[in-house]
Amino acid sequence: RHWREETENLKCALRDIRRDNERLTAERDHAICQQYEARKVLEDQRKAEDTGYRDLLATHERTLTNHQQACIELERTKSENRRLIDDLVKCKMQLASFREKRDNADLSEATASEDPTVIELRSRRHTAADKKPPLTARTWGAVKKALGQYKPPVHRTPSPPPAGVSRYPSDPFHSDKIFRDDSGVDD
Repeated sequence: RHWREETENLKCALRDIRRDNERLTAERDHAICQQYEARKVLEDQRKAEDTGYRDLLATHERTLTNHQQACIELERTKSENRRLIDDLVKCKMQLASFREKRDNADLSEATASEDPTVIELRSRRHTAADKKPPLTARTWGAVKKALGQYKPPVHRTPSPPPAGVSRYPSDPFHSDKIFRDDSGVDD
């Protein structure tokens, strides 16, 4: 009978051990699954970050390439502008030389024909005398006078200096004369 009870007790203990073993195995498998899922999430995040960094790096490299191409294009445009300016200066110099030669030819032709009117007219070409003078205040006054709109400027007498102040402060001969009233009589 004692052995029978011991056997039953051992069977119960064995069942408990097996149950605990199954429970621990299930917990272990669940932990392994959670760890795998966590690793997968971390790996996906790392891949996404790497992809983002690669995209950012590619964008930066494209921007740098575009900037370098723009700098090259700018230098090319600058050199083209310098060349065009040089050509413009040459054209202006050629034009001035052509005009000078033409005027000299006109003068020599007029001298050969001995026509003083032609000489006078052609010698005055492109001179400052042929240009109209600017409309200054004096010429504008003449224009208004011709149109009947001219009003002469009002000449105001200067206000007298304060009492006790010399009218001629820098003149030693009149330093004793003091302006007193509007009559112009000084003491």
